[in-house]
Amino acid sequence: MRAEAAGAVYCLADGHENNKTSIASAGGIKPLITLLGSGTARAQEHAANALASLSFGNVENQVI
Repeated sequence: MRAEAAGAVYCLADGHENNKTSIASAGGIKPLITLLGSGTARAQEHAANALASLSFGNVENQVI
C-alpha cells in the first residue's frame, strides 16, 4: 500500500509545480524520506522517484 501511495505522489508531482508545493505544505516529504529506510524495495523506489520529482525545479522542497 505504501508503495502505491508513493507512486501516486510521484504522478501528482511530476511536472505540476502547484502540486509539488501542496504536497510539501501538507507534510508529504518526511513520510517519503522515512519510507526510503523502512519500506520494501518497490516502495523505496517509488519514494525516491517521488522525492526526485518533488525537488526537481523547486528549491524550497530541496531544503526540507
